Amino acid sequence: MQQAQQLRREISEAYGQLLSGDVSLSDEQLESIATGRLDVSSMVIALASALTISTGDGAALLGTSLGVAAYGGGLPTQAVEQVQVVVQEEPWMAQALTIIKAFEGLELDAYVDAVGVTTIGWGTTLYNDGRPVQTGDRITADQADQLLRQQVLRDYAPGVFKALPLAKSFTPRQQAALISFTYNVGVEALNESTLRKRLLSGEDPARVIREELPRWRFGDEGQVLAGLERRRAAEINLFLS
Repeated sequence: MQQAQQLRREISEAYGQLLSGDVSLSDEQLESIATGRLDVSSMVIALASALTISTGDGAALLGTSLGVAAYGGGLPTQAVEQVQVVVQEEPWMAQALTIIKAFEGLELDAYVDAVGVTTIGWGTTLYNDGRPVQTGDRITADQADQLLRQQVLRDYAPGVFKALPLAKSFTPRQQAALISFTYNVGVEALNESTLRKRLLSGEDPARVIREELPRWRFGDEGQVLAGLERRRAAEINLFLS
């Protein structure tokens, strides 16, 4: 009982940095921490991510892990780097990671990609603390998976749902397709895209995706890249399935 009370205090104090609130934990959650299956920082993040957190401009972030990922700057770097999905995982997550991995490929040693950006893992160009990937860097496969998951949760999924609020009502497959697309082209490109303008104007999403995604298959010199062509086709198929 004393250990449980100490855990509650420790978690509540850390959680307060996020929402200035208290945390109610189940016996199962406490047991997960006490037995070492999860550290306190990971549990704090998981619990916070189960809520919807309001941003400064009044817009509500999607719940689950999106909320804490976007708000993660207020937590210690070590805690953010130890994110684990212990509450219900976003229904789009598995499909988004699968399609991203299928086309990004895994590289454990840093390399310079086709557009001259130093990259590592599953297409990661920046570490979670903002440092750019540098030539000579090396990571493990587990670290690559962790970087991908965290960056999808922190940057790309929130970017999709902020740019396209209607996507919150899409199916998990449709959401995964848009997240994969955005991971590839970037949030800024999504924000400036005709795809976004057409979806926001109320056009049929299926038609917009069929017509707009194939436009994003060209390299810097205007040539069609086979890899991008296959990726766009896979994203379209996933969205329409």
